Amino acid sequence: MRLSLMLCVILAAVVPRCSAQTVIVRAIDVKSLKPIKGKVIRMQFADFPPPQLRAGYVDRETDRDGRAVFNLPSPLPARIIINIEFANWRQCSPQAFLYDTRQVLRSGVVADDRCTYDASESFSARPGEIVVFARYVSLWERLRSFPV
Repeated sequence: MRLSLMLCVILAAVVPRCSAQTVIVRAIDVKSLKPIKGKVIRMQFADFPPPQLRAGYVDRETDRDGRAVFNLPSPLPARIIINIEFANWRQCSPQAFLYDTRQVLRSGVVADDRCTYDASESFSARPGEIVVFARYVSLWERLRSFPV
C-alpha cells in the first residue's frame, strides 16, 4: 500500500500535466494609446516547415481593457497570425504577421506600429501576450479614398 502511494506521488511529480495554453491579444488605438474595446480579433495558426496554414480560425471580442483571450490548440502551432481588420479601423501592426508561438509564450511580443512608428515604444508585453496596434479611419479619410 505504501509502495503504491509512493509511486503515485512520484508519477504525479514527474509526468507533465496537460493544460491548455492561452494567449492574450491586446489591441491599442495608436492615436489615443487607449485600449480598443468591443472589436473582434481573429487568430489563425501556421506550422513550419513547410509553411502551412492550419484550417480554420478563432474570433474573440476585446473586453474593456482591449484584451481578447485565445486558447491555443494542441499540438501547439509554430506561428500565430493576428488580424484586427474591423470596420473603420486600419491595422497598424504588420497584417498577417507570423508571431513565433514559443516567443509569445516565453516573453510576449509587442508588434511594430506602422502608423505612427512610436506607439510600440510605449508598451510592453507579458509572457503569453501580443500587443497590436490599429487606428480609427475618419469619415473624411474614408471619403477621400472613395473611388470616383
